[in-house]
Amino acid sequence: VTAEGISNSFISGRLAAEAIIEAGGSGVNPGELYIKKLNSLILKELKYADFIARLVYTGEGMRKLLFKLYGRRLSELITSIFTGEKSYKKIIGDPLNYIKLIKYLFIRF
Repeated sequence: VTAEGISNSFISGRLAAEAIIEAGGSGVNPGELYIKKLNSLILKELKYADFIARLVYTGEGMRKLLFKLYGRRLSELITSIFTGEKSYKKIIGDPLNYIKLIKYLFIRF
């Protein structure tokens, strides 16, 4: 959603270096260790980002509606993701966000 791939690239490089160092000469496959680290830190988060991107960018009507109703709040959420204050998982996984959405829709319409 945020096109913020450079940070993930840096994190990926760091994870690769950590995997190589941790594997050392122990016989552990550094590639497998790297994939585990990547899955736990980056790939799960990207799955949540993909969900939000599909929601926002799938149709022009949906995007216009979302930004018309929640433009300021969506901008604040994206900013909080950029700054590391929140993650996609925290936003999607927080039931309060859905309650707020339903409440807002009932008040609005």
